[in-house]
Order: sequence, then C-alpha cells, then structure tokens
Amino acid sequence: MADTSKKTSPIPANNSEKPRFRGTGLKGLGDLNALQKVVEKRKQQQPQKEQDEEPKTYAINPAVNLSFEQFQTILTSFVDQLKAGGKMNFASALEHGESRLEHNCWHYKVGNQLSLQMIEKEKNLLPYLRTKTGIKDLFLKIVVDDNLKRPEESIPYSPEDKLKVMGEKNPALNKLQEIFNTRIIY
Repeated sequence: MADTSKKTSPIPANNSEKPRFRGTGLKGLGDLNALQKVVEKRKQQQPQKEQDEEPKTYAINPAVNLSFEQFQTILTSFVDQLKAGGKMNFASALEHGESRLEHNCWHYKVGNQLSLQMIEKEKNLLPYLRTKTGIKDLFLKIVVDDNLKRPEESIPYSPEDKLKVMGEKNPALNKLQEIFNTRIIY
C-alpha cells in the first residue's frame, strides 16, 4: 500500500527564509524596519516638494491698464465654463464675491473660509485669466469678509418671514389684510 497520508507543510523548510510580499521588498508582516524606512523616505521627499513649489511674488505694475468691465466679461466666461463643466460650487463662489481690479492685482472678497479655500485650490483660474487678459503678471489677493451679504441669509424659511417678504415686494398684500381685517397667525 502506498502512503497517502503524506502531509505538506506551508512552512518553508529553511527557517531563516521568510515569506516575501511581491513587489514591496517587505519580508513579512513582522518586519517593521522596512516600514519605517518607507516612512522616512516619504518624510524626506515632502520638504523637497515644498521647496520646489515656492510661490512667485508679484508687484503691482502701473503700466497695466485693463478696464474692470473687460475683466468682468472674461471672468463671467470662465464662470460659464465652470457651470457647463458641473463645478457649480466653485462658480457660485466666484459669482457672489466682490471684486476690484488695480492694474495687475485682482482684489477679491469672499464671504467665508470655504470659498477662499476653493478659489486657492483651483489651478486653472489664474492661467485662464492671464491668457485671456494678456496680463502675464496678474495676481490675486483674496480676503474673507464676514460682512458680505450671503444669499442664504436672505431666503425666508418660516411662513411669517415669507409673508413679510411678500408684503415688502407687494404692498397691496398688506393693504388687503387691513381692508379685510385679517391677521394670519402661524
């Protein structure tokens, strides 16, 4: 009879050889030295990236003369492209802020920190404006102004607020309430 009860072991015959994970260079789950080396390499690479990406500094160039109306038309075309591309939040952030143009400096006021972050993260905004305006050294200064009127604050939610807004838009509604001596209570 043949011995069919031969058992195979998944453990390697040589105990000094540890299983390797493909492509990682890690010897096994317990090899923390390799993981620490990877973490150290990533930490070393990050400061190099930050040094390479130093922001350019621009000065106000009084030789640049562009009317605000021309600039506003270019900005509106960019906002229309954003809406067509489905970036409604960013388009809204650009529509609801206050702008002014001082030579090659675009001053922009936004109502909250989120709008500021969205505008700063957008990489296509300034290159688009620079090419369309022809101002190669155009730069942007963004300021968060809490006093800007936000559209959410002007929307009436309760029935009383809605009636008040309707009365402001159409005073005949208030007169109608006085004639019939009605007062709507919610």
